[in-house]
Amino acid sequence: MATQVDTAQRQIVLVKDARIRPMMGNLVLESLPLAGIPYSMVDPYILVHEATIKITPEQANQDTTHPHRGFDNLWYAITGSSSTGHSTGPGGTMERAKLEEGSLLKVRTGRGVLHAEGLGKDELAEGKIGTEMRGLLLRPPRRSCSALISRSGTRATPPSGHSSAKAHRSPWGRQG
Repeated sequence: MATQVDTAQRQIVLVKDARIRPMMGNLVLESLPLAGIPYSMVDPYILVHEATIKITPEQANQDTTHPHRGFDNLWYAITGSSSTGHSTGPGGTMERAKLEEGSLLKVRTGRGVLHAEGLGKDELAEGKIGTEMRGLLLRPPRRSCSALISRSGTRATPPSGHSSAKAHRSPWGRQG
């Protein structure tokens, strides 16, 4: 089934530098949200983060679990790989999702999920200490996420269990 995406051209009216902020033990480049930029100017995105996460015992064992509700998370692995946990398993149980380089993870939060449990825990168990994953986290509102995902190419192996977390192969391929 073909998906039609309505687009409208916009004029560039404002360019601002992103800020670097600490988050869950990492320095994150936060492009959105930025003070003074109304949501109507950045729609369909409400958050854009980029970070390089070093896989260490401290990172994997740090309690980074936090709640999300009412939007979709799109997490794209630019380089490296990383794993994370979400309460999207049967009955709200935690399940693991692993993003290999070039993969896209979609998590539909709905009425609420816990997110980012044990970042890199699986890589650490595989002996990949000191490796890095560079990723991009996009947070579009739910109405636009399906259209974005439908253009993401073939689907990769999803996490185990029945959930709303889905892994996809990116149309942009591997980048280095």
